[in-house]
Amino acid sequence: MATLGTMKTRIANELARADLTSEIAGAITSAIAHYERRRWWFLESESTFTTTPSTDAYTTATATFLATLIDDDSLTMTVSGAKEPMRKISFAEMQDYRIDTNPAGPPTHYAMYRQRLYVHPVPNATYTATVFFVATLGIPAADGDSNAWTTEAEELIRLRAKADLFENVIRDYAEADRMRAREMEVLMSMNS
Repeated sequence: MATLGTMKTRIANELARADLTSEIAGAITSAIAHYERRRWWFLESESTFTTTPSTDAYTTATATFLATLIDDDSLTMTVSGAKEPMRKISFAEMQDYRIDTNPAGPPTHYAMYRQRLYVHPVPNATYTATVFFVATLGIPAADGDSNAWTTEAEELIRLRAKADLFENVIRDYAEADRMRAREMEVLMSMNS
């Protein structure tokens, strides 16, 4: 399994430059930041959280998935043992619903806004919600760490980092273009 350190070493070896340690680390960070907002199969995730009676807004403290959420796909609420799909609405529409907090019952609608999840009606009991979403993995922190960016997407990230280094550090624009062309080939193969 490739680690962040393995990727750094490989890039240094391929560039034949042992003097670019911090530049290589920065280029990897930039490459991951560039691609982390796209939908990738390895970023798809599932999580659950529990509603609280009389509470219609949930934060990262109670719905921890919100801390890594890029995009939500669907949300279901388990009511009387059955999973019921919830309808996503805009935050503006949710604000209209929140004016009148009297309706209470199993939530049927939800909205996301600023790392918060809002449900309507206001829960009248404890319910389990299941959310399917795209999550950010973050950048591995230490050289011994790995995640999908250093395994499944290793070649893509490595090529983008090398293109960045060739263009902005080494100033070899032809080689930067060659790396970008190869990056696009890998990107197309990953998307097919």
